[in-house]
Amino acid sequence: YDAEYNAVLGARTNGKSYGIKEFLLQEAWKDHEKPEAERKGKFCYIRRYKDDIQQFLVYGWLKDMVCNKDKKNTVKEITKGKYNDFKIAKNGIWLCCYDKEGKETEKPYLIGRYINIGDAERWKSQSMLDFDYMVMEEFLASSKPYLPNEPAMLES
Repeated sequence: YDAEYNAVLGARTNGKSYGIKEFLLQEAWKDHEKPEAERKGKFCYIRRYKDDIQQFLVYGWLKDMVCNKDKKNTVKEITKGKYNDFKIAKNGIWLCCYDKEGKETEKPYLIGRYINIGDAERWKSQSMLDFDYMVMEEFLASSKPYLPNEPAMLES
């Protein structure tokens, strides 16, 4: 929807995150044939705490796009076979293709970044003109408290 903020609420395991990730992949892939400077559709994956944004946790969030409960590889489907997995490195989320031996066979394709709200000050000076989507997973705090001034940090 064309709104400044969209919140997706619902029961656990009903496909909210999966649907959002599928949408983000489709949007990021739309401009793949354009020169890097003209590409749009990238996203920023945001979490509240630094310990929630480790590489293996970011990959864990995306893992069902590589092999879901139906053994479907959504990455491969959306990219028409060019890519089959993700590479999570240097605060970047990249599409990549690995062969059976685990060797990269295509140049990785940047589709997003991952940050925690506490590092928002560091990211403020970065150009994010080609980032169309900001996704904050688990925005309703359950076991850990909200950060002081969290709404202001998120908007900055």
